[in-house]
Amino acid sequence: MNFNKIKKLATVSAVALALLSGANQAHAQATTAQIGASFATAAGLASAAGTTMDFGTWAVNIAGGDTPTIALTAVTAGAPPVPVPAGLVDPGTVVTNTVAPPSSGTVTVTSPFATTLQIQAVLTANFSDPDLSLGTLVYTDTVATNVAIPAAFNGTTLATVTAAATPETIAIGGTLTIGGGGGTPAVSTTFSDALIDVSFTF
Repeated sequence: MNFNKIKKLATVSAVALALLSGANQAHAQATTAQIGASFATAAGLASAAGTTMDFGTWAVNIAGGDTPTIALTAVTAGAPPVPVPAGLVDPGTVVTNTVAPPSSGTVTVTSPFATTLQIQAVLTANFSDPDLSLGTLVYTDTVATNVAIPAAFNGTTLATVTAAATPETIAIGGTLTIGGGGGTPAVSTTFSDALIDVSFTF
């Protein structure tokens, strides 16, 4: 076979390949299916007030400038023990319980998962009577017992939530100082205007 024949066959083959390739491209198919994407967030933290912090009923007489204190402990179930007043110096000072305290204060907190939460408590309104002052708040949960609650989240004071999406009871106690205004609170009176905001965060 001479060179011209080889050259002619090569040219014919190249044209045939080009035609065949073009035919394949003309009949090629493509398909596209579109899918969506989703993302959901769980319910956030929720809290609710429970029982009021109740110190019970006390017979009180303040003498000699005394400022006695009553420390109510925080218990998540049942009644807290009757506090023993401290700071009774003058013999004329009387701070005696006549009706036992029925309850610690309580709040519930619900988290989307079991975890520990930072806790803080702010006294947004103290007793309006100048002879009564609430302070030194404490909390109790399934892990902590009567731990001081900071007035601002500090990253280390934590309340435990043991089950997801289930309200967890946190008990709140505190210390009441009597006679700070230099006198004795009025007799036969219920003082109930102190308010505490208890907050939680991850």
